[in-house]
Amino acid sequence: MKKPIAVLLFVLFVLNLKAQEERRFFFWEMTDTKSKNVTYLLGSIHLGNSKLFPLPEKIEEAFERSDVLVLELDLNSIDPFQLAHRAMYLDGRTLKDELSAKTYRMLINKLEENGITEDIANFFKPWFAAMIASIFYYEGEGLTAEYGIETYFLRKANEKGKTLSELESIDEQVNVFDTMPDSLNDMVVEYILSGVASGIEFDTEKLIDSFISGNEKELSSYLFKDENLSEIDLLFQNRLLFDRNIKMAEKIEECHKSNKIHFVIAGAAHFLGSNGIIDILNKKGYKIKRL
Repeated sequence: MKKPIAVLLFVLFVLNLKAQEERRFFFWEMTDTKSKNVTYLLGSIHLGNSKLFPLPEKIEEAFERSDVLVLELDLNSIDPFQLAHRAMYLDGRTLKDELSAKTYRMLINKLEENGITEDIANFFKPWFAAMIASIFYYEGEGLTAEYGIETYFLRKANEKGKTLSELESIDEQVNVFDTMPDSLNDMVVEYILSGVASGIEFDTEKLIDSFISGNEKELSSYLFKDENLSEIDLLFQNRLLFDRNIKMAEKIEECHKSNKIHFVIAGAAHFLGSNGIIDILNKKGYKIKRL
């Protein structure tokens, strides 16, 4: 009788290991040869669903050991009036004034489908209106900020009284879009909505699954466009990722040099690829271990 029990226990052990492998996520430990300092790095999806949870124990345990939670942006510190001042027209201009008739109508239709009237939408700057439309799209696909990785850990950090820090300020994030030349407004809107609210098929379930499994090649196929890059593609690639990755890596390096354990969360796209944060930190001589 003992043999079948031993076989059953072995099968359960193997299945448990397989389950853990299937929920690998994008999680790294950063160390160096000059100190005993440890920094944890977690790639995230800003909008998620219940499939993301529960998170692997290794991630939860690392968070518990950490002294400081570092987000791309400290969501506790956002001033809605400051954001509105940057994201809306306060000088008499309107959304309609700044877009071609075709792009304007497409964007307005997307917003009206979700309850935002044309009168209200006309106060929005093009990049902000497009972002709202894209969020509505993702919510329609079942992805919400409520199930986002940042939201989850911010809530836990607030409950436990952990120190919060950020890789960027709200102004730095807004500047990525708000300092674009007005002549590119149509391209900016089309870029933000490409593959999302523009009607192109986008499989959010496969996106979530590739994130959960930690499949870098598969997730990268959703996040990066490698071939036939247009001028606007290259502009956004540099503004949204490469330029910010350099600054984020510098901030992470500052955090690491302190005597506290930092748990850093940023969008997974910032960590991956040849110009990602992991690549930058590796080149600086840090040891980055995938957990």
